[in-house]
Amino acid sequence: MQSSKYVQSNMQDCYKQIRKFLREGRKVAFCGTPCQTAGLNSFLGKIDKSNLISICLICHGVPSPGVWNRWKNVLEKKYKGLLVDVNMRDKSYKGYSTSYVRYKFNFKPDNNGSVKKSQTSTNLRNVGMPTFLSDPYIFLFTDDLYLRHSCYHCQYKADQNAADIIVGDYYKSTSEAGNNGCSCVFAMNEKGDKIINKLCGKVIPTDYRTIGSVNNMLWCSVTENPRRSDFFKRYSFDNESSEKLFTDFLPIRFKVKRLLYQFGLFNVTSKIINSIKNK
Repeated sequence: MQSSKYVQSNMQDCYKQIRKFLREGRKVAFCGTPCQTAGLNSFLGKIDKSNLISICLICHGVPSPGVWNRWKNVLEKKYKGLLVDVNMRDKSYKGYSTSYVRYKFNFKPDNNGSVKKSQTSTNLRNVGMPTFLSDPYIFLFTDDLYLRHSCYHCQYKADQNAADIIVGDYYKSTSEAGNNGCSCVFAMNEKGDKIINKLCGKVIPTDYRTIGSVNNMLWCSVTENPRRSDFFKRYSFDNESSEKLFTDFLPIRFKVKRLLYQFGLFNVTSKIINSIKNK
C-alpha cells in the first residue's frame, strides 16, 4: 500500500482471485481507489463478504497509463538507461516537507550495446528531484491535465464510498505532523470501526469534516484542465517520446517555482507568502 504511484493500476485477475479466496473461507484485505472498491463489490455480488476488508484511498484521480509510458520513454531516452524502479514520494532525503521523486535506472549493456534489465547494484543509478518542483509528469498530474474523464465527475466520493475503511493524506504543517507527515484513517461501517479500534501506534481522534477541510478530495472531484483536449491532440499525433509534449503544457507558476528552487529561494518565498495569507 505504501508509495504513491500516480498512474492507473493494472487489476489483471485481482477480482477473480479475491472471489476464489472468499469462497475458500480465507480472509482478504483489498486496497484500491473508490471506483475499484465499488467495482469489486459489484463483481462479488451476493457472495459472503464477512472475510473481506475493503480499504480505499482518498483519491485525486488516475492518469492515463499511455501518458505514463510516454513519460517513461522520455526518461529512458534522457538518462540513457532502463527504468527499473520509481518512488514518486521518497521522503528519505528531506522528509515530508520536501518529498523527492526517485527514478532508478539500469545501465548494463548487452552484446548489441542495448541496455538490458539487471538488478546488480553496480549497474543501477538513482536520479532524484523534488516531486512537485522539478518533475513535469507529476506536476501536470496535480494540474489535472491527463486524468480519466470519469475522475472529473467521480460518483464514489464521501458517503457514496463502498469501502469499510478510507485512508489518505491528512495535510498538516510539519510543526504539527512532524517531518514524516500524517495520514488519516476512518471507518465507513461497523466492520471498519472494529478494525480501527485495534490499531496500535499514535492515533489522534478527529472528525470527518476536519479531514475534508484539509483534504477536499474526500468529497470533491477535481476540475478538468481546460487544456486537456489540446494535450491529447498533441499526444495522438506526436508519436515521438519528446519531453516537449509535457514541458509545453507547464503553466507559468511551475516555471517560477522551479527557478526559485534552483536559486535556493523557494522555501523563503513560501514562508513569506504563507505568513501574508495567515495575517
